[in-house]
Amino acid sequence: MAEQFPFSIVENVLSSLRSSVVRKLGSMYSVRNELEKLEETLSTLNAVLLDAEDQLEKSYAVKD
Repeated sequence: MAEQFPFSIVENVLSSLRSSVVRKLGSMYSVRNELEKLEETLSTLNAVLLDAEDQLEKSYAVKD
C-alpha cells in the first residue's frame, strides 16, 4: 500500500496537467512550455517508480 502512494500522487498530478482547463490556463498565462516540461518530468518519474516497483517485486520473488 505504501509503495503505491508516490505512484498515485504522480498519476493524479499528470491527470490534472493533461486536463483541458489546465492547458488553456497555461496558454493564457504563457506557461504552457513549463507545464509541458513538468508533464515530461513527471512521466519520467512515473516510469522510474513503475520500474522500481517491478524490481522490488522481483527481489521479493527471489527471496521467497
